[in-house]
Amino acid sequence: MILAQISLEELEERVRAHFTDQRTLALESTGLIDEDMDALVRGFLPDYNLTFSDVSLTVGDGQVTIHGQSSLPFVQELTAEVALSASDEQVHMALRLSAEPEEGPAIDLASCLDYFLPGAETALPGLSISAFSLEIDTETGGCEARVTIAGDWSIDLGATALALQSLTLEIARAGGQTTGAITGVANVATVPLAVSARLDDAGHWSFAAATEQERAVSLASVVAALLPGSAALPPSCRMSSWPTSAWLSRPAQAHSPSRPSRRPPSSYRSASPI
Repeated sequence: MILAQISLEELEERVRAHFTDQRTLALESTGLIDEDMDALVRGFLPDYNLTFSDVSLTVGDGQVTIHGQSSLPFVQELTAEVALSASDEQVHMALRLSAEPEEGPAIDLASCLDYFLPGAETALPGLSISAFSLEIDTETGGCEARVTIAGDWSIDLGATALALQSLTLEIARAGGQTTGAITGVANVATVPLAVSARLDDAGHWSFAAATEQERAVSLASVVAALLPGSAALPPSCRMSSWPTSAWLSRPAQAHSPSRPSRRPPSSYRSASPI
């Protein structure tokens, strides 16, 4: 926001003047948030109103920092930190939101995806988030969210299952477009795989997985898992890598290992060149 030259003391005074007796603060009421800053925030966080509760203030290192609590539609308990600074007659804001769900109610991944990426398929249903963080910087225009999912769960591949151990979802916004990417670790037939996924323009996730380079894998174990009942191979048969890929045109069925396996939807295809 462009103002006449404003000092750190004046910035602090402007913020403190809008504290309520209940220690809440509607940041937009301070007059420090201009249309461009508001558009950047709402472009990434629809209908977010920059109102904080249980507020405290610290001043130092050339900035006024607001500490408090906030919420989003898919998570009601967020730790908030807003750093305000001024340079060259311009006010800048860095907004940080975070949550550790193990310390509060679980955060549903499907609801998170629907909020940030409306219209994109929810390819990983029924999962809970283990950590969430978000940052918006009005000086750089950067908007990023990071979601971590931990726990044992699987996607049915038919003859076997893709056992996912941990995933990280990164959501970013630039140039008016919001994008998503997934990285993680999974196992197929006891083989550890590095998993990645990208969201295309049609809102579909494209998944890929591969072993670490130069890692020797038992071919006999892989064949036994993917083709049960086939002729057994000698244990000495090994392969140096195992690239796999899968494309999802509708949500995959994620389930815990204790649930009965079901055939994957016809639109789910996996290819495992050996």
